[in-house]
Order: sequence, then structure tokens, then C-alpha cells
Amino acid sequence: MKSKILLNLLIALLLTGQVFAQKKYVTPALSNSNSWSMILVPDPQTYVKFERNQPILELMTSWIKENVEPLNIKMVLCTGDLVEQNEMINPDGKAANQPSKLQ
Repeated sequence: MKSKILLNLLIALLLTGQVFAQKKYVTPALSNSNSWSMILVPDPQTYVKFERNQPILELMTSWIKENVEPLNIKMVLCTGDLVEQNEMINPDGKAANQPSKLQ
């Protein structure tokens, strides 16, 4: 009896996984070929002041690079500062853990 319940539970979990599986990535495209795009990147200093967040900014900028042509990107705007502090040589680990040059 227990094995039948476990088997049913396993089948239910497998079927649920198929229902909620991530769909295949579709490259973005413009609906009007005469259109152009402007990309807004949120406050880069938030992503560069801590080493652990750096890959998020790299993903965003890579996505922009990959979509310049398909989305006819003409402008990329950044809100906020590019680095936490321009002259941070020895970060304290609280405000940032990367020196300005690495940011």
C-alpha cells in the first residue's frame, strides 16, 4: 500500500514538473521594423560594489550586446552612479567589498 502511494506521488510530481517547466527562450523582436529601442539599466553601482552582484550586471550588458541588432538599440541609459566611490582603495566590506578600480 505504501509503495503504491509513493509511486502515485512520484508520478504526480513528475507530471507537475512538465506543467511548470520553463518555456524555450524566444529572442525578442520589434513588431515594427522602423522602430528602435532605448534600454534602461538600473543603478550600476548596486551591482559592482559587491563582487557577488557583478555577474548580474554582466548578464544585463551581455543581453544588451546580443540584442543591439534585433531590437535596433540606439541608446542605453544608466540610472545612478557607475561606482560606489571613486577613490575606494580598501573597502570595508559593508558599503562595498570591491575597490573602485574593480568596480
